[in-house]
Amino acid sequence: LDKDEESFEERYQRAKEFAYTHLDREFAEELEKENFLIGKPIPCQYADEEFEKESKLSEASGIATDEEVKAAFNLWLNLK
Repeated sequence: LDKDEESFEERYQRAKEFAYTHLDREFAEELEKENFLIGKPIPCQYADEEFEKESKLSEASGIATDEEVKAAFNLWLNLK
């Protein structure tokens, strides 16, 4: 492992802070039971066409702004 990589404990704390700040408490608690999925692959994997379709449906729902989505992806990328 890269010596500069964050420890599991550091990643866990960052994920916990994010989850309890930005997500529904019940959902955050469920994620915590799974160690916030640290070190696990993304739960759903799609072919490019399926991913594009799911992305468009998600964006059309209007639940999150583009800025919120970018922030979430940036956080996820930094937790890997």
